[in-house]
Amino acid sequence: MAKKMFRFVGLVLVLATILTACAQSTPAPTQPPQIVEVTKIVAGTPVTVMQTQQVVVTATAVPTVNPYDEKSAIKVMADTTRAPAVDLFIKAHPEDKDLIQYMTDDRSVFLNKLLLYNNVGSGWMDVIFTETNILRQANTVQYDNYMADLTPWVDPAIVKQFYPGSLAPCITPDGKLICLRNDIAPEVLYYNEKNMKDWGYTVPTTWEEFYGLAQKVAKDHPGTIMASINNWIPEKLYFVGSECPLMNPVSATTYYINFLDSKCQRMAKMLDDLQKLGVLDRNGAFAAETGKQFTQGHWLTWVGPAWEADFILKGVFLDPTNKDFAGIVGMAPMVKWADQKQIFTGSGGGAAWGMSRHTKNPKLAAALITFVTTDPSVTSVAVTLSAYQPGGDAWAKTVTARNPLIAADPNPYTTLNQMAGSLWSEFLEGPPVADAPIAPFASDIMAGKKTWVDASKDIQAALVDNATKAGYQVVTTKP
Repeated sequence: MAKKMFRFVGLVLVLATILTACAQSTPAPTQPPQIVEVTKIVAGTPVTVMQTQQVVVTATAVPTVNPYDEKSAIKVMADTTRAPAVDLFIKAHPEDKDLIQYMTDDRSVFLNKLLLYNNVGSGWMDVIFTETNILRQANTVQYDNYMADLTPWVDPAIVKQFYPGSLAPCITPDGKLICLRNDIAPEVLYYNEKNMKDWGYTVPTTWEEFYGLAQKVAKDHPGTIMASINNWIPEKLYFVGSECPLMNPVSATTYYINFLDSKCQRMAKMLDDLQKLGVLDRNGAFAAETGKQFTQGHWLTWVGPAWEADFILKGVFLDPTNKDFAGIVGMAPMVKWADQKQIFTGSGGGAAWGMSRHTKNPKLAAALITFVTTDPSVTSVAVTLSAYQPGGDAWAKTVTARNPLIAADPNPYTTLNQMAGSLWSEFLEGPPVADAPIAPFASDIMAGKKTWVDASKDIQAALVDNATKAGYQVVTTKP
């Protein structure tokens, strides 16, 4: 019996050694090994041996509490123009009627209100409608990173159906989707169908052709305008489409800005040359004097956002009830430089819907955002071009039906869809914006006090200073 016990103890020690050696290849235990007494039954007799034993302490997970509440009400802040879209959502989802609190505040006060709510730690809007550059600003440390990531809450298949480049302002450097675009406003080359035909001209497709045509117009039809130098967004009308790095983010903390780049300078020179020819309007897109130019037929082309067909050319510039103006406005793709591989354009307007990271009901908030940006009941009656391609497609098909000024040939539907997919996504504003530092120089240029080329160094300095004061680093050579 003693011999059997000795063999067993030896076997146990060998096994213990092997087990210990094996354990060295596994992750370290949470506590050091311990020597313990183990009682074994050998041939019916209790035997006590000493054995090395690993003691592993496993932490018990604390039960997680769901931070969301699908019965929690949401506050929606948007302008009155967007109220019908929210009403359509409530009509489609009557069960959520009592959960939606609508605030028709002017979106210019959003950031100030956000600072107040951050200070008191409550009161945040769950859903907000405003410009993308403001939403990007709200997503900074200054505003306690207010924006929520919509990625977990919006079907990826829906996101993919937005026009190419339209959601670029909604995507942060780390890949978060902080908004869905409501509408976009790509630039369009409008032209006078009658004058173009009567004067024997061809619609230009490049800036080089545009300048050649301007020279003919200045000589043969003096006083005729072809575009406007007086606009609130000259950078989006002309420079962005030229791929000018006015405000191009390269990281979450750095912008690439170089107004002295050759792609900016050739556009600056082009505008200066056009102004010398006298074909650029100086009164502006909302001026009665410009309207007279159109009424009297003293215009050949016009550069403006897609919405100007319905809200400037129609009513402000031309009377849609006047049969002499029926079908007079042609819509062509924006011109590009001959060496550009494709047309690019800025977006002269358009805003987006975003969600607060503080919301207790992200499911409902995201459902509303998705509905008001993509549902046919909203996009079919929208007053602007939807950023959601199926909605924009339907909107573009109805342009001639709602606007008798628009020529049916060439098909404006084709033009609008092409331009909607031509937004240059490298230009992204917010928090710093290009308009503020450029506007004073544009006013002096319009008044003939300066030229774009002469003001370029000062514009570059103003753009850099603007971004730096907003807390960003600036690089002036392409990364």
